Amino acid sequence: MLKRQLFFCLLGVLTCITATYSQTLLEYSLKPGQIYKIKQVAKQQMEQKIEGTTHEISNELGGIFQFKIEEKLASSYKIEMQFLEFKMKSTSNLQGVLMEVDTKNPSVSDEMTTKIFGALIGTPLQMEMTTAGKITSVTGGDALIDKMAAATGLDEATQEIMKGSLRKEFSSEGLAQSFEQMTFIYPGQKKAQGEQWNTQFNGKINADNLWTLEKVSGKIASITGTAEITMQNQDANLILELTGNQEIALESDLNSGFLTKMMVQGTGEGKSIMASMGMEIPTTLTQTITYELITD
Repeated sequence: MLKRQLFFCLLGVLTCITATYSQTLLEYSLKPGQIYKIKQVAKQQMEQKIEGTTHEISNELGGIFQFKIEEKLASSYKIEMQFLEFKMKSTSNLQGVLMEVDTKNPSVSDEMTTKIFGALIGTPLQMEMTTAGKITSVTGGDALIDKMAAATGLDEATQEIMKGSLRKEFSSEGLAQSFEQMTFIYPGQKKAQGEQWNTQFNGKINADNLWTLEKVSGKIASITGTAEITMQNQDANLILELTGNQEIALESDLNSGFLTKMMVQGTGEGKSIMASMGMEIPTTLTQTITYELITD
């Protein structure tokens, strides 16, 4: 009887140890001086149904971002971030090329556009990110916008109008929301294979993400995510309101927490309202975004 009790006692201890060791701490573990370069490629297709005509707008976006770890705090990191490359092309089946820029190939765009986005490259920004990946602050965005507008050489009044358009993407708040889609993936605690957790993201895209730790192989974690999303965007000419879903698959290096590769696929349906027309236009959107750690 005593041996039997001892056996079950040992079994319970071993089970507890096994369960503990099967859990993985999911958070960032970064060191000052480390540098990470991420390549982003995004493809977006929007369709608008206007009085029997389909208007198709295709957007292609690419860039390389550099993150340099500057300081480790109690539960966050101070990071210097900068754009190394940036390119974008927007086309319409009705109007042709709407905009094109490539900082590595200035000849594809007009001189003014080249100057604006050329000012983006190599300008340092400061950000603070928690160990879970939530970006709590970005500084330098407003100075970046001033630099981009000033690069045009236009009069001050025209520059102010231009700054209003640039703020949506390149303000400190806009940049924080943009990069948080890539970084805010962790619970900041241990999880076992198959366990789940949630993160919430608010911005032009609002998402309640449900993440699952699919597997751990060596020092690589495979994670998937699903989310119901709402997209809201408004400027002087267009109001866009969509709802939909997105799916995420990623692999990350458990030594640092930085992703090695990530794919985000999303779809949305809703309406766009053209200010000049004052009418609601049925609109659909599909997009695929990939991120990849550059290792060479």
